[in-house]
Amino acid sequence: MPEAAFEYWMEKLNRFEEFYATGQYDLPMVGRQNSRDENFAFLSKGVLFIGLNLVDGTVQDESEWDLRHLQNVQWIEQQLSENDEGEYRAIVMFGHSGFNSKVGDFFWPAIDRLKEVNKPVLYLHANDGIGMIEYAPVVDFPKFLAVRMEKGGIVGPTIVSVKGGDAPFSFSVMDA
Repeated sequence: MPEAAFEYWMEKLNRFEEFYATGQYDLPMVGRQNSRDENFAFLSKGVLFIGLNLVDGTVQDESEWDLRHLQNVQWIEQQLSENDEGEYRAIVMFGHSGFNSKVGDFFWPAIDRLKEVNKPVLYLHANDGIGMIEYAPVVDFPKFLAVRMEKGGIVGPTIVSVKGGDAPFSFSVMDA
């Protein structure tokens, strides 16, 4: 249900930096896409974070779907162009849709561009299903990993660590 996914995204992540701007958190500067304010990005501790309005499900409006996917690819392009590759060692992307061919018109051009940067990329989503699942890396881009996170409230929060080396991403679930 794309509407529910977008509502959750807007409720939990839209303008999150304003919620945490109380002075007790050391937040980096968060950028927003001009054409799609719900898309965000920031650079923190050597990791480039990119949030995308990426859902699947029933396509209500084909032209809006195509435009949103194009704008999401443009947002990734913009972030890779604006951030010097030497400033980050990995990329973490957030979306709602799983890594699947239904949103291939986003993933295939995005992955082509991410391959050029040649950094480890983690795509986190919380679409359907129960349990955290790691998808096999894309065959021609082994540095790309997609992971479905557990739905909120079922298990405790998951801590994602970003390190270097052959396994740059690790996960640990906290007690609920």
